[in-house]
Amino acid sequence: VSRETFHERLRSFRGEIKGILARERFLAGIGNAYADEILWEARIHPYRKRPTLDEEEVGRLYAAMRRVLNEAIEEVRRAMGEEVHLKPRHFFKVHLRAGETCPRCGGRISEIRARRRVTNFCREPHLIEVRWAAAGRYPRPPSQQCRTSHSRRLAAALNLAAPAGP
Repeated sequence: VSRETFHERLRSFRGEIKGILARERFLAGIGNAYADEILWEARIHPYRKRPTLDEEEVGRLYAAMRRVLNEAIEEVRRAMGEEVHLKPRHFFKVHLRAGETCPRCGGRISEIRARRRVTNFCREPHLIEVRWAAAGRYPRPPSQQCRTSHSRRLAAALNLAAPAGP
C-alpha cells in the first residue's frame, strides 16, 4: 500500500491507533501482534487517538509498518521453511513480552488485556504524550521534547505544566 493510500485510509478512522491498525477494514494482515510491533517501532502509544497524530507521526507509522512487515516476512520464511503449521514469534520485540526488558530503552514491557486482546508496549518513550493526552491536549511538538535520553524525558515530564488555554 502506498503512503498516500495509507494516510487516506487512516484519516477515515477516529479511534485508538492500535485498534485501527488491527482492523481488517483498515489494512488486512496486520492484526494484534504486528500492531504492537509497528507502534513500538514508530514510538507511538497504542491508546493514542488517531486525530492526535501529526504528519510526522503518520510518516513514522507508515515507515514502521513497512519495516516491521518486511522484516517479519523474511523472519517467518526463514523460521518456517516447509513447516507451514508453525507460528514463529521469537523475533517480536514487545508482543507477548510483558515484564521483559525493552530492547530500546531498558524499561519494562507493559501488558494490558482488554476485549480479548493483549496489548504490549514500553511506557518509557510515551510518558510525555500520555500525560498530555490525559489532560485533553495534543502531545508537545517533537522540537520541544527532550530526545537525548529517557531519564531526561521522565524528569521533564514530571515537571511538565499543562499549557494555558482551552
